[in-house]
Amino acid sequence: MADTLLEDHPTAPLLPNPATRRRRSGRVASRLVIVAGALVVVAGAGLGIARLTGSEQPNQGGYAPEVVLAGVERGAPVGPSTAGSDLPATLAPDPRRAAEVFLDAEIAGNARASFAVLDPESQEQVAGLSAWEDAARQRPDYLAYRIVGQDAGTVTIQVEMSPRVSEISGVVPGRATIRLATSRQGAGYQVSLGDTYVQADYPSGTAAAEAARAWAGAANSCLPTGDPAYGEFDGTVIGTAGAAQTFCPATALATLSSVAATPEVASPGVAGMVVAGTVGRLDALDDPSAVLSHFGADATEWARVVRVTADETAADVVLAPLGDRWVVVGVFAVGVSAT
Repeated sequence: MADTLLEDHPTAPLLPNPATRRRRSGRVASRLVIVAGALVVVAGAGLGIARLTGSEQPNQGGYAPEVVLAGVERGAPVGPSTAGSDLPATLAPDPRRAAEVFLDAEIAGNARASFAVLDPESQEQVAGLSAWEDAARQRPDYLAYRIVGQDAGTVTIQVEMSPRVSEISGVVPGRATIRLATSRQGAGYQVSLGDTYVQADYPSGTAAAEAARAWAGAANSCLPTGDPAYGEFDGTVIGTAGAAQTFCPATALATLSSVAATPEVASPGVAGMVVAGTVGRLDALDDPSAVLSHFGADATEWARVVRVTADETAADVVLAPLGDRWVVVGVFAVGVSAT
């Protein structure tokens, strides 16, 4: 079928959703990974669209240096994707328009349209149109975007997304900067996923320490499991069994005998001031394997670890970014094996 060559025309900006107007600090960059037809760094299904304008532009200060977490392996030269050969290719008049077509289609939930603007190599890497459609829910759920720059064929875009923390898809940042690559294809341009990067915008380290201290404070106050004050994510918090109870003075007498008989259970705590230590990365844990097994290798980039103490009771709290805050995903009693 014939390719579709888009006309060059300006796109009118739309007002962003007020719910997406947030500011965050602390960024991490990673390369987009293509797995089973999905564009994987963040996950979710596309809903709605808004372009950021004027005062909505996020603060660009403080970005961390870009790092490549994982790439798309380059193979032999690739021809047109046979899996998507029934769909005419979309050729944009310039890189900026290619980026707009791709994001607009993804946000609108139109996988066929976003696939059509991928270059042939990207179409092969995502295993064709069918796999791309099947993997739609594993791609970013964009809420708004703003194109802020262009360097040759690479377009820099600030995006806002629906954040989440999941054992399946990992962390979806609430805000990020995408360096979307394009390639020249005949009379126009298409999106090249293999050379595209994402720089996630995470909350500050100070906010992580506060979230860890709030968890320990809730435990020291003997609040029931599942109380919102713990600030835990909506999933299974991994780590040491009964870690919260060890901070609760009310359980001390009841657990002393079992602690003496079972060394792998942490000693119970007593009432006292809760203190949060410095914020570290995942390698601050003596053994991060449980976190990596549960959330995947990308946890080394987004996870933060804070040691909290109340008198002689201590635990390492593992946190994940969820939008503009941190949530607890793991608690490991110091000197005690995880279960």
